Amino acid sequence: MKSLKFNSNWSVSITETPELNCIEPDDVVIDVGVCGICGTDVGIISGDYSVAVEGVTLGHETSGIVSKIGSGVTLFKPGDRVVVNPTYSCGVCRMCNIGNPNHCEAKAGTEAGVSYDGAFATQYRSKQKFLLKLHVTASHYRQHL
Repeated sequence: MKSLKFNSNWSVSITETPELNCIEPDDVVIDVGVCGICGTDVGIISGDYSVAVEGVTLGHETSGIVSKIGSGVTLFKPGDRVVVNPTYSCGVCRMCNIGNPNHCEAKAGTEAGVSYDGAFATQYRSKQKFLLKLHVTASHYRQHL
């Protein structure tokens, strides 16, 4: 698959990388449909967001279609349309409990596309608890305008 890798300041490259698979029971592989560019991405490339890890796949504002699920996934099936929450959190620490999961005390990195591989790629791997299923189709939406 193709992915956009951050090499260093002002240096990115489209790279051929292996197809993703589920590693943990709660993993979900998503075929990326869209991935937005935000200020974080611009800051990483320009060097203004210095916590980014060189070699990481950029991108974190994404949605797509579930293609693979781990053995413990119960909330999704292949073909489901999903939106990704790119900021992992534990859900039990003090910061999570006061409504600030983006400042989770237990997370090992910052977020997808910064400290671990993100979604400027053909596929993205997430945990099921960080996905939201999209139920409304475009035709259903138009009928209710």
